Amino acid sequence: MVRLWILITLSILSFSYCKKDDYSDKLVEIYARVELLPPSEAANYIKQYGLDDKENREKYYNMLRDLSSDREKWQEFLEKVDDYKKNVIEVERQKKENSN
Repeated sequence: MVRLWILITLSILSFSYCKKDDYSDKLVEIYARVELLPPSEAANYIKQYGLDDKENREKYYNMLRDLSSDREKWQEFLEKVDDYKKNVIEVERQKKENSN
């Protein structure tokens, strides 16, 4: 079910890039969890987001390529990724450390 939702999200995002609309917060989340986390943690998210499927992975990287072709949008995207990492991922880590 989660994979279906991710596939639908990626499809919608890919169609929206034809219009050069802004990226979604979901793409920020996926990028932060898949690209910035250590490989052992990222592997779980790769499966969760359906990026272990070649077609989904290609769509994901094509969206990133399209986004990175516009320097201003790419920098804005990376700032949002950094904010996500600080405000979500780091908070999750702190909670996990405090519970141990």
